[in-house]
Amino acid sequence: MRWFFKTRPASAVKPSCRSDVRHTFATLALETGIPAKVFSEILGHANISITLDTYSHVNPSLQEDAVARVAAFVRGVGQNLGRTPGV
Repeated sequence: MRWFFKTRPASAVKPSCRSDVRHTFATLALETGIPAKVFSEILGHANISITLDTYSHVNPSLQEDAVARVAAFVRGVGQNLGRTPGV
């Protein structure tokens, strides 16, 4: 995770130990929409459940956003029912 220290802006989070870097990275990855499987592999977790069990509680608003996005998708699909594709 040396790249984290090299690429972060000077005003960014200043982790004090390696585990802080890992937690900061995972939290930011989750909040920015990077697929959990991707950052799970980067962190070297044996399986995705470790990652999700550890980090999914970090930001409760992510659940609200997920529900809103699915609802918007469903509404959009519902509005397109009965229409001929490409018309």
